[in-house]
Amino acid sequence: MAKSTPASYDPTEEPAAPATKSTAKKAAAQPAPAVTEPVVATPAVHTPYPGQTLGIVALVFAVFFQVPALAMGIIAWIWSHKAGVRNVPAIIAVSVSGALIIIGTAFFAAWIALVGSFFGGGFDDHQPRVMYDGPVQIMPGDEMMGDEDFEQHMKDMLKDLEEGNFENMPAPGQGMMSN
Repeated sequence: MAKSTPASYDPTEEPAAPATKSTAKKAAAQPAPAVTEPVVATPAVHTPYPGQTLGIVALVFAVFFQVPALAMGIIAWIWSHKAGVRNVPAIIAVSVSGALIIIGTAFFAAWIALVGSFFGGGFDDHQPRVMYDGPVQIMPGDEMMGDEDFEQHMKDMLKDLEEGNFENMPAPGQGMMSN
């Protein structure tokens, strides 16, 4: 309150201003206040916002097609952000599709490593691989012996195996016998 206003001031006790012709005309021109009906609560109507449908589609796609879902989610998120609205389905779609892309890439790299370890090194030295968990099989066609000597070499090796003589046995991956 201003310094000149007393502490016990009540604006309702103030005398009314004298009526002039202009204020009398204004009062007469204004219609009487209308009687208002009580406000009834109406259900909230959802208004769509930019990027809403695209965000929902991206969320559905995020499970099956991650790369398109990531692109659609980012686009929907940008559209909604420009409109000043938070697009939760687009945010979730970007998160889910991004996480699934990372997980899928890791599984693909692990699969490549597994296949590479299974076939790895098998073709670099062009030597047959020796498997020790079954019967020993020696194939004909070694460069150190001709086909005519194959049967004789096999007989000699079997004889050496029966006698326990392993001196003439080839090292793994080194051909049969070099005499």
